[in-house]
Amino acid sequence: MREQIAKRLKSLRFASGMTADDVAHQINCSANHIWQIERARCKTNIESIAKLCKLYGVSIDLLVYGSDKEFQQAINTIYSRTA
Repeated sequence: MREQIAKRLKSLRFASGMTADDVAHQINCSANHIWQIERARCKTNIESIAKLCKLYGVSIDLLVYGSDKEFQQAINTIYSRTA
């Protein structure tokens, strides 16, 4: 499950057009920490996950339990906002 969350977080960042540095600055952590999360190389706390979800405009439920179709719809919405 951690790998799926990591992959989804990376997809959300790309869809948002942000770098790891941008995200790190927004949630007050290091870019290295963002990269570690996106590669599922570290455990992260719920507070960081909540901050990331808020930044990307998605719910934690969608991130963790959403179907691939629901998640892709969220990605498409983010792309349309940044285009």
